[in-house]
Amino acid sequence: MKFFTPPYETMESLKNRLEKRYASVRLGNVKGIAWFVCRKECGAEAGQ
Repeated sequence: MKFFTPPYETMESLKNRLEKRYASVRLGNVKGIAWFVCRKECGAEAGQ
């Protein structure tokens, strides 16, 4: 049987990773579980 082992994602590293991909990032955590809301930028890249 295998178990999940480190490296664990930190809030800072998760925020940095998401900010590279999305225009707007909001995140937080509750007892070690991360939540996040991301929005892509609208415009020419989205085909508009």
